[in-house]
Amino acid sequence: MTVMVTQAELEAFVSQANAKKKKPSKHKNKRFKDPDGGNFFWDSKLEYKHHCELRLRQELGEIRDLARQHRFYFWVGVPTPEDIGWYANLKRPVAPNALPAMAGRIAPLPKRFAYVVDHVFWDVKRMCWRYQDTKGERTSMFILKKQLIEQAYGIEIEELTR
Repeated sequence: MTVMVTQAELEAFVSQANAKKKKPSKHKNKRFKDPDGGNFFWDSKLEYKHHCELRLRQELGEIRDLARQHRFYFWVGVPTPEDIGWYANLKRPVAPNALPAMAGRIAPLPKRFAYVVDHVFWDVKRMCWRYQDTKGERTSMFILKKQLIEQAYGIEIEELTR
């Protein structure tokens, strides 16, 4: 059986198939291109507004060395020296089918996660580095990562909300 389709119907079908449906942002923030002519996107209007305020403060000399999107890393499951010694004593490679039997003696591989702070700058008046993060919504993952990074690095991350 043959089906006859016009050129217009075929083009409409192909464009509909190729059209990607935009998935809404998880936290309802709207990313947008830098209005100052930069070639990057801002994660939210709140972050952009705060960055403009910080740039003004930098021009006034209140702060210096303003940077954005600074990454902090934290490792989970780092092997202990005993685990490293146990791995070093292996005489031959471990067969994949033997791994379940040895599961109690094998340390999990370390996992790394990153926490990205929106703004980092040197506060001239306070004479210290300041770390600021703009948040529209405090999630449980944000609270956990923030606490881990603050303890690991000995810093305080300031939260800025609407």
